[in-house]
This record gives sequence, C-alpha cells and structure tokens, in this order.
Amino acid sequence: MQPHAKSLMLRGIGTLWGAAFRLDALFTPTCVGNWDGDVALLRVYRLEGTNTKMRETVKFTTIDDGKHRFNWGSQEQQRRRRCRLPIAASHHINLWLGKTFPKLFPFTFVIGYPKSGTSWASQVIADVLYVPYPQHALLPLSFACVLQTHVACSPTFPKAVYMMRDGRDVMVSHYFHVAGNRKAQGLKTGDIRTELPAFIRESARQPNSSPLNWSAHVKSYFEQPHDRIPLLRYEDLLADGVSEISRILEELIGHPLSPSLIAMSCERHSFQRLSGRSRGADDRGSWLRNGETGDWKNHFTPAAADEFLKHFGDALILSGYESDDSWAKPGELAIAA
Repeated sequence: MQPHAKSLMLRGIGTLWGAAFRLDALFTPTCVGNWDGDVALLRVYRLEGTNTKMRETVKFTTIDDGKHRFNWGSQEQQRRRRCRLPIAASHHINLWLGKTFPKLFPFTFVIGYPKSGTSWASQVIADVLYVPYPQHALLPLSFACVLQTHVACSPTFPKAVYMMRDGRDVMVSHYFHVAGNRKAQGLKTGDIRTELPAFIRESARQPNSSPLNWSAHVKSYFEQPHDRIPLLRYEDLLADGVSEISRILEELIGHPLSPSLIAMSCERHSFQRLSGRSRGADDRGSWLRNGETGDWKNHFTPAAADEFLKHFGDALILSGYESDDSWAKPGELAIAA
C-alpha cells in the first residue's frame, strides 16, 4: 500500500472512531477532564464538529460538612464494572496507536504506578496544554489528549512523562483507597497497622490496577534508556509545581510556556482547591486524603517495614528515596510495634 493511501486509510479510521466517541461522550459523559471554579466543577470534554472543546457541567456531591468533592457515584462505578472489557481494550488500542502512529494520534502519556499522582499530573498537564484528559472511554480516541496509564515505562512512548512517588507512601495511599472501596460496598475493614504488612506482601505478589508491582514499575524507568521521558516526582510537584511542570513540558514540547499560565493551572488543581481542606488535614473517606508526603511514618510498623524492605527495598534505593536500609530499623520508626 502506498504511504499516501495508508495515511488516508488511517485518517478515515480515526474519523470513524471520533464519531463513535462523540456518541459515547454524549450518552455516558465519563471522559473526565479538569476541575475548576470556586467549588469543584467537573469539566466534561466532548467533541463538537471537528474540534475538541470543553463543556463545563456541574457534577459534584455535597456532603454533610458542606464541602464538594469528586463524585465517584455508584452509577459511574457500575458502568465501569459493566464495561470493563471494552474500556480495557480501548485503553490498550490507544497505547498502540499512540506509539505506532504518533503524528496521527498525538497523545501525551503520563505513566506511573497507581496512587503515584498520575491523575493529578495528567489534570495539570492537560489544563496547561488545553487538551482533554479522557478517562475510561469505551472507544479508541483520535484527537490530541493526555492519557494516563499504569503500564511499564518504555522508550517506545514517543511523548510521555514518568510519574514517581515514594513507594512507602504509595502503599499507605493504596491501602486507604482499597479500604474505602470495601467500606463503600458494606464490607468490614480492619486497622491499617494490623493489615498493612499483608497488604504490602500481596501488592508485591499480585499488584492491583497495574501489570507490575511498584519495584518492577520503578525499575522499568531506571533500567533502560529514558532520555526522552522526563521524570516527575510527586514530592517535587507538591513542593514546587510551577517549576516542575515548566521543566517537563519544556522537555516535551521543546519550548518554555508562560509561568503565569502554569501557575494558574497548578492552583486550579491544588489539594486545597480540590478538597476544600488544608494539606495534612486527613479525611480517610476522600479520594484526596491528606495531600502530604512522608505519611507512611504514621502507619509503618516494624512488620510493615520488614515486608516493604523484603519486596521493594532495592527499588527504594534505586529511585533515590533512601541511600540504605537503615530507615527500616525499629529504632528509626515512629511506631514501635
């Protein structure tokens, strides 16, 4: 097949996918974009004509204390469970399209292990670039957007950012996430200090929402050439979001962007704006729990530290979060037992 004919064929397929996506977005508006406004305002991205535009729709849940937060309503959860196979297939097709035909499918990928801040980084990057951030789409996409993924990092990604977070904080955050889901389903949950060691062990053996455990995921970035994929740490993004987003986007697009534009996007997606709470104010029932780093120190017992060291200790040193294993000694932990 001639290159010109091949290009026309791919564009035709992309047009059909785009039309199908319009129907998906119209009837099931779950392509979640960015937050904005004085209260939590969920932007639902839809295709109108040939351009991707934003249509803002109020979609929040008011709880007893009057705060607004992201609505992980049962209707959306049921749809994701019911459509999990087409959603997964669409996701993997998008990965293949973005890697194989980057000019026709100009996706920006944010790669990272679950609970490492990939959703947060994706929201900020999409907002700065003024492109959609679709999630859980039933059909493959055919327009420029930011896509979040938990697959292994690979040099085959043409335009991507790798998001990393201290694995100990990842385990604690993931535990509370899973415990919250169990509680919402009416299931009993125990005490984190009792359950965390087994949770870490199970996360190493059979990770949830990722094909790799945290150690293997981190190594997928460090153990192969990654010059074209900038590293963004959760801790650095929290400490100085404007500088970090400026740095990684300049690497991605080749020129600097307005610091004031980036500052506005970081503010729109700050923990305080999204949760209505100050950083460190813990709410274990919220998707945005406390917005702090180092929270693992409040929950790691010697047993949890031993399990983490056994399965993830080498990756913790490789990723630069510790220089040795001395952090796991009982005398160094805030919790004695």
